[in-house]
Amino acid sequence: IKFNAKETSFKSVLSLIPVIYMTDFEGIETSGKFELNGYVDGIYNDSIIPAFGIDLNIENGMFKYPDLPKSVNNINVLVKVDNKGGTGDDNLIDIKKAHAEIAGNPIDAKMFISTTAADVDIKGMIKAKLDLNSIKDIVPLDSMSMSGIIDANLNMDGKLSSIEKEKYDEFKADGQMGLANFTFKSSDLPHKVEIPTALMKFSAAFVSLEKLDVIIGKSDMHMTGRMDNVLAYALQDST
Repeated sequence: IKFNAKETSFKSVLSLIPVIYMTDFEGIETSGKFELNGYVDGIYNDSIIPAFGIDLNIENGMFKYPDLPKSVNNINVLVKVDNKGGTGDDNLIDIKKAHAEIAGNPIDAKMFISTTAADVDIKGMIKAKLDLNSIKDIVPLDSMSMSGIIDANLNMDGKLSSIEKEKYDEFKADGQMGLANFTFKSSDLPHKVEIPTALMKFSAAFVSLEKLDVIIGKSDMHMTGRMDNVLAYALQDST
C-alpha cells in the first residue's frame, strides 16, 4: 500500500482536531500547507508485521478565529516514522522539528528514537514558555477560563541500556518543567482550582517533584516526591 496527500491546505489538518472542528470551524482563517505520504509493504500474520513508514510535513501553518484577537503562527512540523517490519523491533521515530507560536508564545521540540531488539537510542528536547491566559485569545473557551505560566526546558541524549545498567553518567537527561500562578475556573466545577507553584526536575535516574501546591475552594494540598526508572518504564514496560 502507498498513500499520499500532496500540498493539502492546513485547514484539512485542523479538521482532524475535534475541539477545533466543533467550534465554528468554517469561520477559521488558515494558511500554510500539509504533505503526507507513507507505505505498508510485507506480510502480516501471528508472528510478523509488514514494514511501514510515514513522512509528515507542515509548513508555515497558521490559524485564527475571526472573532478573537490572536492566532497560532509559524506551525512547522517535520516527522519521519519507519519500521522495518518482521518482529517490529526495528523502529525509527524522527521528529526533526516541531515549532509553533501560540499568541506569541513559542514552543519547540525535537525527538529522535531508534529501537532495535538490543537497545533504544534517544535524543530530544522540549522548550516552551506559555502564558495560559492567552489561550482564550486563540480558541473559544465558552464556560471556562484559565491563567498561569508553563515554563519547560528538557533535554535527553543516550541509550536505554545505560539506564538499565545504572550508568547514569552515560545518559544525558536534565531540565525542568514548572507551573506558576495557575487558575482554572469552569461552570462544571463548584470551586476554582489554583496551583500557585509546581516544579518537576528531570534526570537520567529519576524525576523529582520539587514542589506542588494545590488549592481547591478552602482545601489545600502540598506534595513532594520522586519517580524512579521513568524512561525504562515508558519505553520497555519496566517497573
